[in-house]
Amino acid sequence: MYSFEKLGGRPHPRRLLEGFSNTVLECGLEDLGFVGCEFTWEKFRGTPNWIQERLDRGFANQRFRNLFPNAVVHVLEVSTSNYLPLLLNLNMQVYMPKVKRFRFENIWVRESDCLNLVRDSLNVNGNESIMEKIEYVCLKLEEWGGGKVKEMNNKIKNCRWVMRKFRSRRDSVGVQKYNEARIEFLKLLKRQEIYWKQRSKQFWLREGDQNTRFFHNFTTGRKKNNQLTRLKDKHGEWIDNVQGIQEIITDYFSDLFRSSTLGGLFSEREKVNSVTDEQNAQLLAPITNDEVKDAVFSMHAEKAPGYDGLNPCFYQTYWSVVEKDVVEFCQHFLHTGELQMEINRTVVCLIPKVKTPQQMTELRLISLYFCFGSSSFSDSVIVADFSTSDFG
Repeated sequence: MYSFEKLGGRPHPRRLLEGFSNTVLECGLEDLGFVGCEFTWEKFRGTPNWIQERLDRGFANQRFRNLFPNAVVHVLEVSTSNYLPLLLNLNMQVYMPKVKRFRFENIWVRESDCLNLVRDSLNVNGNESIMEKIEYVCLKLEEWGGGKVKEMNNKIKNCRWVMRKFRSRRDSVGVQKYNEARIEFLKLLKRQEIYWKQRSKQFWLREGDQNTRFFHNFTTGRKKNNQLTRLKDKHGEWIDNVQGIQEIITDYFSDLFRSSTLGGLFSEREKVNSVTDEQNAQLLAPITNDEVKDAVFSMHAEKAPGYDGLNPCFYQTYWSVVEKDVVEFCQHFLHTGELQMEINRTVVCLIPKVKTPQQMTELRLISLYFCFGSSSFSDSVIVADFSTSDFG
């Protein structure tokens, strides 16, 4: 399918590769990936004409992926043939840490009770810091919304049952019962779509186009692609146990962030010109409510939450409730430069750069540092403040 899947010999014509790839897409198939050697066939090993190529692979449609979400194709190592056989494991057990963290669900904003809960929870702790207030809000939201998804799914099943029961009724009572159930059913489907869209991270697709199935399928595939079952260490050896993978990750970042002696002068690009008195006055001016609000609403509502579990959707929806605390926090930080220790709590994640990462250089580190929602707001306010200043 790709030119990099062959080493040695004549490269395949580009039109053939593109034609095969287009056929796979038109058939609704997806490559299952692989675990093992990246080439499944070779010829003339150890000679100048040595050729290695990935000729064999596993494809599946979305229905198969839904039935067997943990299916994995293994490339087996044998020495009696030029071809390496494939083994399809339908129920690959993947290590997933049993860590349940609170996350704000965007469907909650459609519940009128949620606004009252947020307002009451903040007022209860009126004299506490914003971190303590938000922590209490998260606790109450988790208690209140923990069973909302299950309740939503049960209501959908019940609406379907009612519609089936009264679909053939032509009397006024039957028609009314059917219409009531259908209206409620459509509302619930809208919430279900929001629920899966939040997990799919497909920001470009709009809500309301009945894309629930697409979002669900994309979420399933995304979860599978983000699973890390093994890695190569610095010697090129495969490690597939949890402790070994953790050691590889720790060693990689320990070497990456180890201090080293830097020499030489700054380059021309690294030199920073001094700001003028007028520019300095602009930077030292107090941060306004509008600047903080602009920073909050500039973030995509469905971006991943941080340590506190609250995403931008929470702050944008309930801005009238949280505005005072958030603005005061940002103003205090930008005026004094002081932050409490808790504000730097961070969730660190590794995101694959390629479909089947084999080594640490193929993983990208991201840090989700919302931490009660305020530290990244401050960063955005600082950037906004610089962008509105007249720097040449």
